[in-house]
Amino acid sequence: MLDYIAISKPFSHKDTPNLSNLQMSGVDYERGVEYFKIDGCERLAVSWSEQTRILRLKGSLPYYFQGHNFSFDKQTFEEAVDYLQGRLGAGLWDASLEAVEMGVIFEVERRPKVYIRNYHAKEGAAFLENELARSKGNFKYWEQSGGDSLKMYDAGRNIKMKQGWRRREVIEKAGWNPDGNYMKIEAHIRKPEQMNGGRPFLLEDCLEPAKYGLLRARLRELYNQIEAMKTLETPTDKKNLTTQDLLALAYVEEYMNAHDCSPDEAKKRLYERINAVEDGTLTNDDKKARKRQINALFGKLKIAETSEYELGGKLEKALAAEVW
Repeated sequence: MLDYIAISKPFSHKDTPNLSNLQMSGVDYERGVEYFKIDGCERLAVSWSEQTRILRLKGSLPYYFQGHNFSFDKQTFEEAVDYLQGRLGAGLWDASLEAVEMGVIFEVERRPKVYIRNYHAKEGAAFLENELARSKGNFKYWEQSGGDSLKMYDAGRNIKMKQGWRRREVIEKAGWNPDGNYMKIEAHIRKPEQMNGGRPFLLEDCLEPAKYGLLRARLRELYNQIEAMKTLETPTDKKNLTTQDLLALAYVEEYMNAHDCSPDEAKKRLYERINAVEDGTLTNDDKKARKRQINALFGKLKIAETSEYELGGKLEKALAAEVW
């Protein structure tokens, strides 16, 4: 679904938007730009330059029109833009998208922060990873230098922190379960025109399935540049889940993800550690015995075909279920 947008539209001298009912928030006299706020459930920022005759608008359409971004379908998107056109007394469908956020929300089995902390950029991906300290592990994003970014965050926590009880009731009617765990994965696309052959990506293009599909494809592309941590299969028989087994599982998962290697490499590292112990502490027979114990533990380990933190399938399912 679409969330944040930034659009611009030039006007002829015969055609001017109606700004009389907006609240002015500032003036840049040097650039000749006036800034306004347009009220809705949440405010949108509007700017107007009499010199260039360009109107700019930015903010979250879902928040502005319905007070939340838990869901936002094609029909509601059309209604929101038409409503804005009425407020501004000007057409907006032919405005150019300067930036847009495209994302999906889906339910997950565990707390979202468990998945978030176990995702990282793939090796070679031009992504700078960031995690907001105040989010306490519930928000992470990856950003290309001067380019697009991908966000992953706890959507349910976001609702509980930002919304009052009346607004929460509205969101519950949209499908939110306060006791559920909801993840949002969202792409912030800075130059939509690059997906449109260099031509302006118009607001009305978002109504076309093929053009809207370009935004969804970009979300997939960015998601495919990150990956879930590798995990080992957890034994289902408790006799294979001794304290030693659990320590081996934790150690090997951490080591192979940190060094991008197989469990065998982690085992070699332990062997090296044993060999480094002086003979006065461990005899050669002692060292051989420790290695046999480690070999027995590692013999039970098997890399899972799919990481338990992998969200690609849920992402695709959410995209397929989107009403657009």
